[in-house]
Amino acid sequence: MVIGQQPIHLACIDLGSNSFHCQVFAYHGPAQVHSVEIIKMPVRLRCGVDVNGYLSAQVITTALEALVQFADVLAKHQVTQVRAVGTYTLRSIANRSEFLAATQRVFPYPIDIISGETEARLVFLGATAHAVPDQQHLFIDIGGGSTELIVGDQQGIQFLHSVDIGSAAAQAQYFADGVLSAAAIKSALVAIKTLFTPVVQRLPHFVDVLGSGGTMRSLFSVMQAQGITSTGLSQHFLCQLQKTITAKNTVTTLQLPGLRADRERVLVGGFCVLLSLLELLEIDTIGLADGGVREGMLVELIQQIEGE
Repeated sequence: MVIGQQPIHLACIDLGSNSFHCQVFAYHGPAQVHSVEIIKMPVRLRCGVDVNGYLSAQVITTALEALVQFADVLAKHQVTQVRAVGTYTLRSIANRSEFLAATQRVFPYPIDIISGETEARLVFLGATAHAVPDQQHLFIDIGGGSTELIVGDQQGIQFLHSVDIGSAAAQAQYFADGVLSAAAIKSALVAIKTLFTPVVQRLPHFVDVLGSGGTMRSLFSVMQAQGITSTGLSQHFLCQLQKTITAKNTVTTLQLPGLRADRERVLVGGFCVLLSLLELLEIDTIGLADGGVREGMLVELIQQIEGE
């Protein structure tokens, strides 16, 4: 608990396939936690993996530079509780041991390379941190390298599965040439549906769908920039956006209102993953979840502090 009324500083670090995130929190006691600082670095791990599965030296250098900045921030805030996790790309690269050895020289905290199932569990913890639904919900987290699907409620998780496709992975696989034609998007949608069909067929009953991750937040920002105040992303909106995307023709000219520049390189990949899932699920609208992996890590850190 809090000693001498001074807050305990916690940090949740997510080394994702597209971006690295570091978020520092101040814990003042039960139900008294607030964010102190957030840093996002567009490392783009997934783009640095070659055909043999090795992460390039250049991207490793970029990753280490980000971790140096994170270490400085943790020192500045005198963080005492740290959880750092690596997700899809770091669990799949051939030179993972080399990468982790390099991180130990610049980042004095352990990095846990988690499984897809653990990532899905953290998504559920983060998405339900403020309110756990009394009926089963489907939670979809679209990351850079993988997408997690979880079904759960107040009784816990009934189903979870991680699929090896995400925004950066889909972008690299289906839009490597940077062309955003109608034919290219249609081909991507067909291929992605093939990946998800066996998983969707196994899903238990659920009453609503919520999404998390950078793709969801980006698409909500694009929708809001158009003056749409809906609480969910609809298939109608996504189909209209698809026409806008194909009219842009290339990734370099995407430049959608409401879309951050660092998301332009992976938005269409994530868009195709989301639209594929909505069509497969025959769901018209998906809402935005309260949190995801980082919020799930925070829940676990707080549980450790409170001895739960």
